[in-house]
Amino acid sequence: MVVYLKNGWYTETETSRLRSQVMDGAIDVAGMLYRAGVPASSIAKIAMKLRSIASLIDPAMQKNVVFDEKKRHAIAARLESVTDEYPTLHGFVDDCLEHVHSPRDLRAFYLHLAHIGQMVQLLSAATHITQPRA
Repeated sequence: MVVYLKNGWYTETETSRLRSQVMDGAIDVAGMLYRAGVPASSIAKIAMKLRSIASLIDPAMQKNVVFDEKKRHAIAARLESVTDEYPTLHGFVDDCLEHVHSPRDLRAFYLHLAHIGQMVQLLSAATHITQPRA
């Protein structure tokens, strides 16, 4: 589901931005989640939880925290209350968490979800525009 993450979240340049494949993947995932009936509010809720978890794990943002399977499992457990209602979202979150190996990756995942949530919101608004009456 998240093949675009095989090379990581960021480019390995001096500017170190989110990779373009991650941004392109966000567009695809937004469409998939929208078609699965996942509301933008659920995606935003997960993104905010991830942001708070990132702040708790590495409050000084020193990036020297090592992520292991135990930490990823603990994060997944904290997100289950939102993801369990939507199997597609749950699978996506689990797949993304497999690619989180540092606080920096966790922040990238947060940004990724924030972008996806905004796109789902735009898709929802676009499909609810009514035709003018003749």
